[in-house]
Amino acid sequence: MRILTTLILVLLAKIVLAGNPVKTVKICGTVTTPTVPEAELFLLNDPLFLSDKKYLLTLQNGSQFSYDLPLDDAGFAELKYGEAVQQIWLEPGFGLEISFNGLDFKKSLQFQGTGAAANNFLKNFYQAFPDLGQKIEGFMSGATAEDYKKFIFEIAEKRLQFITNDSDFRQSPVDFQVLFSKNENYWTGYQLLRYAFDKPLFEDKWDPLVLPEAYYDFLSRLHVITKGLLQSPDYQAFLDKYIEYLKIKPENNGKIASEIMGKNLSGEALWLFQAREIAKTFNSGKSDEARQMFSNFKKDCTAEILIQPLAKKLEIATIISAGIPAPNFGLTTPDGKMVSLQDLRGKIIYLDFWATWCARCLEEMPKLIDLSQKFPAEKVAFVFISFDKNPAAWREFVQNRALGGLQLWGEPMQNSEVARMYGVSALPTAFLIDAAGNIVKAGSGGFAIEEISNQIQQLLGSGK
Repeated sequence: MRILTTLILVLLAKIVLAGNPVKTVKICGTVTTPTVPEAELFLLNDPLFLSDKKYLLTLQNGSQFSYDLPLDDAGFAELKYGEAVQQIWLEPGFGLEISFNGLDFKKSLQFQGTGAAANNFLKNFYQAFPDLGQKIEGFMSGATAEDYKKFIFEIAEKRLQFITNDSDFRQSPVDFQVLFSKNENYWTGYQLLRYAFDKPLFEDKWDPLVLPEAYYDFLSRLHVITKGLLQSPDYQAFLDKYIEYLKIKPENNGKIASEIMGKNLSGEALWLFQAREIAKTFNSGKSDEARQMFSNFKKDCTAEILIQPLAKKLEIATIISAGIPAPNFGLTTPDGKMVSLQDLRGKIIYLDFWATWCARCLEEMPKLIDLSQKFPAEKVAFVFISFDKNPAAWREFVQNRALGGLQLWGEPMQNSEVARMYGVSALPTAFLIDAAGNIVKAGSGGFAIEEISNQIQQLLGSGK
């Protein structure tokens, strides 16, 4: 029997809830001979911290599921079944039926109904350019700047030809066509900008390359300052690299970043940079300075999509501060044992939030493990809470690396209760807790090893 999984996404018109119009997506589906007991839908709900909200489509009666979720605006989402993931496009008003074979998700994936054209295009587009990231990095490792630039333009031209010739794309909603075309431009711009920064890494060097200004002539054809693209990962990735490019330009040598960006950026591009600077200040523990920055930021910024996550972070930072009791939690170790913070009462605790996909976390982990061995285990505990999406992969990573400390799994960040309790929205984040269970240092984006070592020694000496 053909194993066919059918998801029916019926995007409803406005309904009235508590007097306010709310746009929703009703997701329901039937799975015949399912291979996993649930599908997942991820919506990007925070473009500042690039977090997403997961909707778990759990099967009822062994084969069916139904879910109503809010959808105010059109945008990209990710549909995941097992380990396979497909980017999809959702708009209020769509009536979209998605079907696929549970054993062969990507190849068998089909869309029908309103919105089918855009989603069939996305499926076919990404299938036409498989493993592109690996191919680009493989070529970059041995290529000169000009050869790499030519290589990227050749790929961009092939992608453009695919888009131009694809009938599903031409039948897609106009808003989708415009946004996707812009995304392609920024995808190309990002790939070209990254050469100066990523190429040296293949030779274990960290300083970016100094390239001829002619290499960057493609920037004159891109609108760096634009509007309405804050939820586009392609635009954000490009903008991040463009900011790094501005910093290394000879004429900007010695200037502070805020001065450079103030002269080169405006509108949403500048606001995104400023919002991230405020977030960094929050994470560094300078809460008073961050609050003042946020107050000034709100006077100019009109993008609520940036203001809201900052306001939430500020609110949580006010609650989770030095001197208050550390919120209790109960989480599992790699071997399935449940451990709570209360179990460690009487010890000084270094609490570190991390994930295997966090490069900075992986860089700091060996140093923290070494530091943990300098203190008596009966008096000091180093606790590491992972936000990895796949607990099995996390367990394998921890066991293969023989990581020390107390390793716990906190679920993916966007759905984690412990992340909410501690206000964690970026990694790494760390807390120092005294033997009485009170927070000593809070909300950092990771402490310097010497700093945390000195503070632990002070706490041991004071008996706290």
